[in-house]
Amino acid sequence: MRKLISLVLVFFVLGLAAFCLVVRAQVKDDVSDSSALPVEGYSSKVVKVVDGDTLVLSNGEKIRLIGVDTPEIAHPLKSVQYFAKEAGSFTKTMVEGKKVRLELDWQKRDKYDRLLAYVYLKDGTFLNAEIIKQGYGFAYTRFPFKYLEEFRRYQKEARENNRGLWCGGGEAELRWLEARVREPFRVYKMANDLWGVKFKIFVRTRVSNDELVPILEEAEVLANGCHERDLEMELLRRGWKKDSDEPPEKLEVISWMDAHKYYGEKVIVEGTVVAAFNSGKACFLNFHKNWKKYFTAVIFQSASDKFPEHPELYYKDKKVRITGVIKEYKGQPEIVLKHPSQIKVVDSDS
Repeated sequence: MRKLISLVLVFFVLGLAAFCLVVRAQVKDDVSDSSALPVEGYSSKVVKVVDGDTLVLSNGEKIRLIGVDTPEIAHPLKSVQYFAKEAGSFTKTMVEGKKVRLELDWQKRDKYDRLLAYVYLKDGTFLNAEIIKQGYGFAYTRFPFKYLEEFRRYQKEARENNRGLWCGGGEAELRWLEARVREPFRVYKMANDLWGVKFKIFVRTRVSNDELVPILEEAEVLANGCHERDLEMELLRRGWKKDSDEPPEKLEVISWMDAHKYYGEKVIVEGTVVAAFNSGKACFLNFHKNWKKYFTAVIFQSASDKFPEHPELYYKDKKVRITGVIKEYKGQPEIVLKHPSQIKVVDSDS
């Protein structure tokens, strides 16, 4: 009987030892898998500030500040927003090149695989909170987090004291938008608690309360990300209609020499293509031999099949009118041509 008990004890001890080895190996694997995660309280140097609420550490880890939402400056589908540069500069001044302490919450990463963290400086300054207190960002309360109520209070105080982006009660933002010559969305109240929306020459009518905001947000994404011709196609496909009473768009005709005065504006540029070059990736139509300084029209390879074969030869030495929004690229004005309707050959005496 004693031998039987001893045998059972031996098997029990061996089994327990085996279980402990398995658990230890699993824990080791888990630690190995998460070794890239900065440990809470670990000091790491901030080497780059992407925008007001996103940082990059010296180990390459990208940090998204918890509970903070600053205006967009680098979003692929949104234009630069009001106070974005100021917010980015504030965060850069606060932490770039400095060592910080991280504190994590219940959710460790977002859908972009950025580490979600509260960030503290060596002097104890709480970066997330300071951004909201000084009016450089909003309290992001869509999801629960440890300091949610405190951040709401900080935002209320910043708003009441007209700090940062709260200054002027929103009027400063409207003036900023107007100065950027952004085409507004006009919203009108219709009968039966419905809405009408107008954007450029396009309209949506009898829109419900629930539909209004999603329609505006979708249209804004399209307006910021689509070329003019593609924008028309996408809006019509989504239920927008052309306003039949809207007069045809009247654009100013300018000389290629004045193109640098019209950044951000849609105009018709007139001039003669004096030089042209096709790199294989893009075709450049130049209106002055000093192409690094003066106006250029660009046809990228992705759109070249819509244009005449060898556009660098076809348009060379011809007087043309080019329609589009003038943008600045490396200090020079240019228009990107995505459709042949943007460029027309005109008679030299017209």
